[in-house]
Amino acid sequence: MIEIAPKEYWQIMNWYDGLLYLSLLEIDGHTDWRYPTSYESPEKSKIAWYQEDVNCSDDILTTKNEYYVIPVREV
Repeated sequence: MIEIAPKEYWQIMNWYDGLLYLSLLEIDGHTDWRYPTSYESPEKSKIAWYQEDVNCSDDILTTKNEYYVIPVREV
């Protein structure tokens, strides 16, 4: 089971900035936020980063591509 962060914490950024954002994010004392898997994503119609994207080439993960970073965590 996962918790999805409120929409106010969703940000649009590149993969690497998203990793930094998730590693520094604290919501209600919780700091264990991560990218969702494509299966867990709450917004299938919107473009978002997923954990599986780590296998993409650097060209895709750089600043040229900015998508939603949707924080999730295990509960």
